[in-house]
Parts: sequence; structure tokens; C-alpha cells
Amino acid sequence: MTDSAGGKINQNNILIDGFHRLKAHQLLDVEGIEAEVVETKSEFELKKLSYQPNSNHGLQLSNEEKIIGIAGAE
Repeated sequence: MTDSAGGKINQNNILIDGFHRLKAHQLLDVEGIEAEVVETKSEFELKKLSYQPNSNHGLQLSNEEKIIGIAGAE
């Protein structure tokens, strides 16, 4: 990913948001996709940021999945 409307990555190039956009680009053999770089200080913060975009749309995680995911980052 390169730099802002395509998704979000952290300083280590770990995808935070934009999985489906990234996959679509890969399937179409399109090189480069813009991404916003967000600095994260912990795995907990990374997971929290990745859950936020899907809390308003997309397939919702169950409460149990949220608890397991966040607990695993601590």
C-alpha cells in the first residue's frame, strides 16, 4: 500500500482497514493502493483500530469474538 483513501496500515505495514480493497487490487493485478499510515503503540491499539470501521458496517463481530480478540492483544 502507498498513501490515503484506500485503507489504513500501521508503521509496520500491518493492515488496519481496507482488506477488501486490497484484495480487489491484488485480484486485478493493480500495483499500489493508497493507504493512511497510523502509528500504533501496541497490539491492543492495533486491534481496537481494526474493529472500529466494521462496527458501523459490514459483518459484525459477536460480543464473544470482540472479547476474545481484545483479550488476546493484552
